[in-house]
Amino acid sequence: QNAPLEVFVDNLGPPPPRDKFEEFIVACLEAQDTWTHLHFLTHDYDDVEGPSWKNDILDNISLFQSLTAGREFRSLKYLDMCFRGLHPQSGSRGEIFHPYLHWSLPSLRRFSFSGGLPIPFANNIKYLRISCGRRPGLSIDLHQLVAFFACCSSLEGVELSLQRWLSFAPCKTPK
Repeated sequence: QNAPLEVFVDNLGPPPPRDKFEEFIVACLEAQDTWTHLHFLTHDYDDVEGPSWKNDILDNISLFQSLTAGREFRSLKYLDMCFRGLHPQSGSRGEIFHPYLHWSLPSLRRFSFSGGLPIPFANNIKYLRISCGRRPGLSIDLHQLVAFFACCSSLEGVELSLQRWLSFAPCKTPK
């Protein structure tokens, strides 16, 4: 019951029905004090089943955020959030994609965020990985990236991958 737990929320097939997803998350949360790693991964459903799967996965992401809001994950050392195929018009900059904003994470040391840019939050992260692929018709928001780095005062290592971006929003930094 006190063994360290690595939690994977990952679905390779059709998204589970909302009630089954909720049942799974609620069961996992019963052991939240032992979570050391959390991997929350989505896949690009555009090529497979189109909007119906995407809407279902967006509903489950929103449900995950509401079920976990306000919680303390005191043993969580590694957080991996990966959102593939969910573009800004689907709300990928919205808070449902950043549930960590509403968590207490006193032990978090490694943070990985893919599919967009993370939003700044109080942290003691030592190792950071950000991967953000090009979105058609959009430019990358360097202000958000600089703001995130500014909130990471304990960084020892960074892996940054900005893939296939054709334009960047202007960003002036203080001299």
